[in-house]
Amino acid sequence: MALTKVSTDGVKDDAITSGKIPANAVGASELADNAVDTNAIANNAVTAGKTSGVQTTINNNADNRVITGSGTANTLNGESNVNIDSSGRLLVGTSSASGADSGADDLVIGNTSQGNNGMSIVTNAANNGVLFFADQDGTVRGGIRYQHGADLAQFYAGGNVVLNLKNKGVGINESSPAADALTIRGGDTDDTPRLILKRATDAIQVDGEIIGKLQFMSNENNVDSGNYQPRAEIHGVTVSTSGAAKMDFYTVPNSTTTPVKSMIIDQTGKVSVLRHGLNLENSTATSSRAFSITNASGTTGWTFGNGVLSSSHQFVIYDNSAGAGRMLIDSNGIARFNNGIQLGNGLTNSTAHQLDDYEKGTWTPVLKFSNQTTSFTVSVAQGSYQKIGDLVYCKFVYELNGGSAGVSGTWEFHGLPYTVSNDLASTGQEGFGQLTYWNSVNSASNYIFWVQDGGTAFNLMKVDGSGSGTTGNATSSDVNSSTAVRGSIVYMAS
Repeated sequence: MALTKVSTDGVKDDAITSGKIPANAVGASELADNAVDTNAIANNAVTAGKTSGVQTTINNNADNRVITGSGTANTLNGESNVNIDSSGRLLVGTSSASGADSGADDLVIGNTSQGNNGMSIVTNAANNGVLFFADQDGTVRGGIRYQHGADLAQFYAGGNVVLNLKNKGVGINESSPAADALTIRGGDTDDTPRLILKRATDAIQVDGEIIGKLQFMSNENNVDSGNYQPRAEIHGVTVSTSGAAKMDFYTVPNSTTTPVKSMIIDQTGKVSVLRHGLNLENSTATSSRAFSITNASGTTGWTFGNGVLSSSHQFVIYDNSAGAGRMLIDSNGIARFNNGIQLGNGLTNSTAHQLDDYEKGTWTPVLKFSNQTTSFTVSVAQGSYQKIGDLVYCKFVYELNGGSAGVSGTWEFHGLPYTVSNDLASTGQEGFGQLTYWNSVNSASNYIFWVQDGGTAFNLMKVDGSGSGTTGNATSSDVNSSTAVRGSIVYMAS
């Protein structure tokens, strides 16, 4: 009868030794699962040489190496790609942290003998990829987050997002920057955003030194042959060693590539236009195109330009303090001054040199006898005048065609356009004139005019044949129903 089983209870301790079991006498199929208790295997009793086909050595190095594939002779310490060294640093693609900054070598990726190295954080299109930095003050103090849903890259500092990249735009404190633009928003409510260009100091300030520059560049083939060229520039420039500075503006003329200084705003705020003058434009013809020399509120000083008053096609000098225009040049080139001009006395104010009026117009002569209305039939009664300052020059024509005088008295004409002044205290005669034509007048004498001050009338006086003096006032007896006269008068208006 064959022996099928020997119980462990029936075997004396140490009765079966390895020398009593031939090689290969016990096959794997003859050992039940868990038949050999690990407590029955002495320390170091099983060596690599005694484990045929299983020859991987674990931690055969001071470093802990992570399996990335089969190494030389199936050992992990042969050619691992990821290591945790004895300082606890994670090394990817390298076995040494010597190429990294000593303050940032806890994770090192790549080595100098490789090509490109990097790290990718992959999520689906609705989630975020994040690299955050934290300390005891809060969970997030700095970091980088990419929101795939919004295609927005955000950079944190001080626990807040301060920089956003989106739509080919850059936003500082702005999560939706405009495309192809830098958008700066104040960090908190009512904060004023600023753009600062700060020159690195060399401890020596020199007059004319550029301390900041904005350049606008183009690389269009039809202009710059594909090479970047500045087309406009703004320079901040020191003026003196005391710290004063100015702004210089440059533009590029036609068919050139070199910016030329076109305008300056100096340290006092004075604007100098260096090329081709100053042009004020507006998109609509009815809008004002003007500039002001005024205080901050615009209540004092002057405004110059087109369309300051009602019409858009006129140049006006406007007094902001008085709220009134002072000079106007209209579309026909006619200049208007509301209070006149002073001539011949330099820039010193003098009313004696002031020309404050010019006017052309018409007036209607009215025939009267000693201020009484006549019964003649009038066929022509016309008059014209020119006024230059206070000097008035009048012409008239007067013709009768029937009727009768009806009254008697001194021959007068009324209706002068301005009241006669009283400049001569010793006499009431403040003007002169005479008939230049007369017909059907009862007297053959010449006639001159007495222009009385304080009124708008003059009377006719007869001159004797020799011209040596007057013979008295002309009267109603010198006029008949067919009398025709013409004359002119000069006087000063009050």
